[in-house]
Amino acid sequence: MRKNLLFLLGFLLVLFLVACGNEDGTEETGGETSEGTAEEENTDDITLRIAWWGEQTRNDYTLEVIELFEEKNPGITIEPEYASWDDYWQKLSPQAAANELPDIIAMDQSYISQYSQNGQLADLSPFIGNEIDVSNIPEDVVNTGEINDGLYGFNLGVNALGFQYNPEVLSEIGVDTIPEEWTWDDFMEISDKAVEAGYYFDNGHTADVILNYYLRTQGKR
Repeated sequence: MRKNLLFLLGFLLVLFLVACGNEDGTEETGGETSEGTAEEENTDDITLRIAWWGEQTRNDYTLEVIELFEEKNPGITIEPEYASWDDYWQKLSPQAAANELPDIIAMDQSYISQYSQNGQLADLSPFIGNEIDVSNIPEDVVNTGEINDGLYGFNLGVNALGFQYNPEVLSEIGVDTIPEEWTWDDFMEISDKAVEAGYYFDNGHTADVILNYYLRTQGKR
């Protein structure tokens, strides 16, 4: 977890610096320079706000990662903005309305479309292949941050769903095995048999979560 958080923080900070590194509008010009001439270094300190939600354990780990990052990057100060899940979105909404959102924002699939379509998140697509190296990230993982024609976020990690069942109960309803690559049609067929036998067939997730997974298998979002 520490490694993933450090990667994400460093990765997003690079994006911010690339985007803001030439704010004065000047352009670099080619040509030779006299011997001994050195480029003027940017000595301005940078302060970035980063916001996230979660339990206290996540907050503690994130603060440790921020401390490590600041040690390795003198001149960059991170201002943490942590909150619980409910408080986080109640705080983020008025910040968005006032155009005062943090520089780096933890997003959820329930909100990323709204914020991106309102022009409140930066499109990272222009940086792919140049400032952002995604050669070691599976394409399907990168694509999870796509909204319409833009890329507005990267995952901290990927979850794998599991399904548990009782073979004896399946045998009672006339199902010998579950295919390794079963489909939603298979799921519905087994569900119907379970209900007819007086069993409740479910995977423990709420309907809105399963609907999202179903839509993705159909190429929708």
